[in-house]
Amino acid sequence: RLVAVKLLHQTAKSNPDHAQRFITEAKITSQLSHRNIPVVYEYGESEEGQLFIVTELFTGASLEEIIDEISLSPRQASWIANEVNEALVVAHQKGITHRDVKPPNIYIHQGSSGEEVKLLDFGIAKISNTQSHTLTGQLFGTPYFMSPEQILGQKNISPATDMYSLGAVLFYCLTRT
Repeated sequence: RLVAVKLLHQTAKSNPDHAQRFITEAKITSQLSHRNIPVVYEYGESEEGQLFIVTELFTGASLEEIIDEISLSPRQASWIANEVNEALVVAHQKGITHRDVKPPNIYIHQGSSGEEVKLLDFGIAKISNTQSHTLTGQLFGTPYFMSPEQILGQKNISPATDMYSLGAVLFYCLTRT
């Protein structure tokens, strides 16, 4: 099968926070099974010390790239938002809050059965009842799509955080602002 291999750059690996987020992304994504979330086939560290994640291969473009090229109709935008919402529901049922829902992390894959929406990059996701890797006062994410509690650096991050961000993505899809 054709796969994508994501590698953590060696200079980033020397930063424990970067390496931890990379491994967290692999662990979290591999726990989720849904058509709108990438399949993780393997992850780990090579004999040479290279961190890697092996996922299904996508062809297409990120939502950000698509919006830069064309205007989406309300029907297209609502279809994309609904597909992302379905992925988030699965994550939320497992106690996982994505925390970085934004157009670059939404991919429109040109699959054999048509277009499919994929929610990518669970690298800063939060699993309920676990220690967060985000320190108080640190911002992770893209401010334009972040919920107020994220911008304020609050610890009460919940599925509502992702729903707020998804609403901001839908607004962006419709207005390009």
